[in-house]
Amino acid sequence: MSTPSHRGVTLIELIVVMGIIAVLSTVVVVSQTNFNKTMLLSNAAYDVALAIRSAETYGLGSRTTGTIKQNSGYGVHFEPGTKSFIIFADNDSPADGCHKVPATGPSAPNATPGNCVYVAASDVLVQTLTLGNNTTIADACVLSNSGWTCAPTLTKLDMVFARPNTETYLSKNGVYAADNTKAYVKLTSPQGGASYVCIYKTGVISVLTSSDSC
Repeated sequence: MSTPSHRGVTLIELIVVMGIIAVLSTVVVVSQTNFNKTMLLSNAAYDVALAIRSAETYGLGSRTTGTIKQNSGYGVHFEPGTKSFIIFADNDSPADGCHKVPATGPSAPNATPGNCVYVAASDVLVQTLTLGNNTTIADACVLSNSGWTCAPTLTKLDMVFARPNTETYLSKNGVYAADNTKAYVKLTSPQGGASYVCIYKTGVISVLTSSDSC
């Protein structure tokens, strides 16, 4: 009469299996964390791009409500190191600068109000938008003939859209210049990583993973 054999798992085999499970679990957790981080930043960047596009639509459509003057442009105001930004109506009196005053004077029906920068005392605050998930506007940069200007030298970035032109009026530190050709806003999160929203003078808006592509 034969004795039945009893087979089991050795300690070494158990350790190997547990090691494989641990490695696979780590890979899955890290991948999921990186995916979530990337998605959160990407969503925040697209929210910013959508807000800029909304301001562009308002400006080109000459949206007028309440105290907003006829033909006023609409803009977006950013400050590096903050977690929110502003959509505003460029309600300042018409003056030569980003817009030319018509020959018939600043009170002419076709005069475009505004100086293409956000002035809290005279412009109309349309909306303050706060970024979610503790996302921060880590940097803002403008490209001109002299090269890129970024934080900390750049403390304010404004972009304004006004009819009938489709171009973006870009201003840095409260000053508009015609040679400002493009700008970008850098978004970061506490989990790491970065996402970029690039704005061109032509009105094109792009969401990028690197500022080098802007």
